[in-house]
Amino acid sequence: MAEALEVTTPIDGEEKDKMLQSQSLSDNIDCPICLQSCIHPTRLPCGHIFCFLCVKGVASKNRRCALCRRDIPPECLEHPELVRGTQDLSTSSGSEIRWFYEGRNEVEA
Repeated sequence: MAEALEVTTPIDGEEKDKMLQSQSLSDNIDCPICLQSCIHPTRLPCGHIFCFLCVKGVASKNRRCALCRRDIPPECLEHPELVRGTQDLSTSSGSEIRWFYEGRNEVEA
């Protein structure tokens, strides 16, 4: 009849870092914005991981994390925290859809 309640305690910064590092980064990390494998996976101060270009696109509109709505500091765009240890995405198959920004460099003849 009586149910046991699970008591949770807030997670401090060190525990959060340990949890994030313990995640298996050898697997592909999927971006919650574009729903594809992350290209240049970037960790925001809140701990969420997105493609760098997705973070840049979201930050250009409202400067808030797409999942938790915490502010994205300008430093995250200037000096992003790239997540290491992910699968080399340059060797992925050509059948996947990828979005890239293309620069317009004109070559004078």
